[in-house]
Amino acid sequence: MAKNTTTVSDLRQERSNPPFSINDMTEFYDGGSEATKKRKLISSLILNNPAFKWLERHYWTRDEAYSSNVQCLAEVAKILRKHKLNVDDFMHYYWLVSTIGEVVSFEMHLTTWKSALQDQGTSEQQKKWLPLVDNFKIVATYCQTELGHGTFIRGFETTATYDPKTREFILNTPTLTATKWWIGEVAKTATHALVMAQLWTQNKCYGPHLFILQVRSLEDHTPLPGITLGEMGDKFGYNSVDDGFMQLSNVRIPRDQMLMRHSKVTLDGSFIPPKNPRLTYVAITLYRCQLLMLCSNYLARASTIAVRYSAIRRQTETKPGYEPKVLDYVTQQNKLFPHIAGAYALACTGHYMIDFGKRATERIKLEDLSVLAEFHGISSGLKAFCTEMSVSGHIYNNWLASCTYEGENTVMYLQSAKYLLRCVKNPKSAPLGVSAVLHNPPGKHWDVKNMQDLEKTNTVLEAYRARAYKKVAIADKYLRELQSGGDTSYDAWNKSGIKLVDCAKAFTHYFVIKTFFNMIEKSRLGQSCHLQLHRLSILLALHGIDQNTGDFMLDNFIDFEQIKLIRVKILELFSEIRPVAVCLVDAFDIPDQTLLSVLGRYDGDVYNKLFEWAKEAPLNKTQVHSSYDKYLRNLLTSKL
Repeated sequence: MAKNTTTVSDLRQERSNPPFSINDMTEFYDGGSEATKKRKLISSLILNNPAFKWLERHYWTRDEAYSSNVQCLAEVAKILRKHKLNVDDFMHYYWLVSTIGEVVSFEMHLTTWKSALQDQGTSEQQKKWLPLVDNFKIVATYCQTELGHGTFIRGFETTATYDPKTREFILNTPTLTATKWWIGEVAKTATHALVMAQLWTQNKCYGPHLFILQVRSLEDHTPLPGITLGEMGDKFGYNSVDDGFMQLSNVRIPRDQMLMRHSKVTLDGSFIPPKNPRLTYVAITLYRCQLLMLCSNYLARASTIAVRYSAIRRQTETKPGYEPKVLDYVTQQNKLFPHIAGAYALACTGHYMIDFGKRATERIKLEDLSVLAEFHGISSGLKAFCTEMSVSGHIYNNWLASCTYEGENTVMYLQSAKYLLRCVKNPKSAPLGVSAVLHNPPGKHWDVKNMQDLEKTNTVLEAYRARAYKKVAIADKYLRELQSGGDTSYDAWNKSGIKLVDCAKAFTHYFVIKTFFNMIEKSRLGQSCHLQLHRLSILLALHGIDQNTGDFMLDNFIDFEQIKLIRVKILELFSEIRPVAVCLVDAFDIPDQTLLSVLGRYDGDVYNKLFEWAKEAPLNKTQVHSSYDKYLRNLLTSKL
């Protein structure tokens, strides 16, 4: 460390005279000035509450983590009641949980359970159950995944058999693999659950449906008869949440506890099907759109910590008495700057898709089902692409699971690919935005002759459109050739799997870059903020090309000389972003309590606080550990 240089002054220097308004950039990231005001209000209700213990949690036992989790749940309930916050607005919920910075036991209660009830429950069911959820008279969770099945919902083994004599459903998990598994909050917290089960009536199975099930007594919280509940043990993340399992043995529930807005079972057991079976998946599709904001938040947190620490950590004396900051090394900029850009891009995509999801849901409520295929196809690809993007590089343990829950990512890519190939086959069914990619062949060669051309968003975007067009065409042609060669539909699809995933990734990558460009263009930002965002968007796009050169050079659409131009341009962008990197992550406006990182502290006082924090480690309570007398003394004094 160079003499007379402190980490605090290093960060202060990084923030001196920023060439753009950090507040304006924050408002862009949040989705507008009103959104920023609301976020800060909601965040203040958490940050000023002593119940939310922050850095202590690093040293908690599993039992302490869960106990604090339940305390947080109780405090959140009080906050929602007192301040009448509307968490049906996802952004309000998002600001609440992103401020807490740790997963707590109300995610299923306030999101998946409620949205499924609102989407699939009758007006009578909503009138009965929603007030109980809103007022925390019950704690609800969502039971879908089984020990033997996850994304393949049609393969679920849990059954709900209708008994017309008693007008009840009988719920069972008839095999070990039917056990409900990885269920958040079910082991110790939840009193009620929405259970996905195969509906049986009049000796026929009608596929998976949702049923409301009380799992614990409201008197003493013990599991009800026929219900076995348990906790899964330590996990790589989410250890404050009681993820668990549930087994059911002849558990009876009233007929009116099957969600019957779309499908119905009459008193005599007759089944009335929905107008469209895919209506049952609207809630989970909407949640996949909402996940994009959480992707952005986790990537923003990781980027903030890494950039701030890299701006104060010094390494390798390059001249007598001087060690450069780690952030001054181009290798470090290559690791971090695309992630800063990625966090902004994911926020833009998240805002766009949440708005799209709201509009799609309203159309679906009016029985306009034309948007369902697009909604599902686009959101499936985005769920996979954006969760993978947000866990790359520097990650939070808790967020790794996002690549599997709410749809395993490979399956999500394949779902997206199926939609894209359907659009190729039926051009009239493709929306304009999709058709513009799939039905307009690109030119033979990319129109880039110099560095200035790489500043043009339309030109850069055309490279992504060409890649998507070619990748979809390759997958479609390969699949059709296999089918015409005699392969069954299953075998042809299976053999085409890698190409199908590739085409979905390429299209989704195009969609993210296009949305980022468009959101910047439509913003009313001043010139200085617009310039910084333009640089970030061009960097993200060019970095994506550089990381996937083989795809973009297909049919020599981009040649090697243009790749060399891209790499020179990336270095130029690094040098332009470097002076404002700390300010760009400051604009995410993430409080220290949420970051939960000594290294990412806003004030930069890293080494003092890191040492103080280390001294609080439980093993430091004694100088001589009890294991010394048990094992080490004999080892040191024995004669070998």
